[in-house]
Amino acid sequence: MKRFLLVAIAAFGILLLSSSLVIGASVAYSGLITVRVNERESGMRLFIPVPAALVELGSVIVPLVVPADEMEQLQRDLDEWSPLIRAVLLSLEDVSNATLVEVHDGDTFVSVVKRGRSLKVHVDSPDALVDVSIPTPAVRRSVARIIG
Repeated sequence: MKRFLLVAIAAFGILLLSSSLVIGASVAYSGLITVRVNERESGMRLFIPVPAALVELGSVIVPLVVPADEMEQLQRDLDEWSPLIRAVLLSLEDVSNATLVEVHDGDTFVSVVKRGRSLKVHVDSPDALVDVSIPTPAVRRSVARIIG
């Protein structure tokens, strides 16, 4: 019984270590998407880190779960824009740090900035302060899978 318990603990430890290595390798390859939300009224703060590989996996699954006729319609809708989208996504990784979009609308401010190898989306509104960071290679690979 004691031997079985030691073997079970060792197996669990190996499983835990290997899972950590897989997650670490995933983050090292694809990067990490982070979402920070600071709600003004309630004071709630939320921080969600997600391995970008999960989003990339989602882009692989989308064509499998979306009905074929809807995927075909999406392809037709994007057909004329696909070359431009591809060109923008390919050049995005080579662009130096820059503000891509900045919008002021009353009390709300939104910006999309390229910083390093990430796209940073910042929203400052009366309700909340939101920051999202997405690795550009993950964006490129995910969108390329969906648009074909």
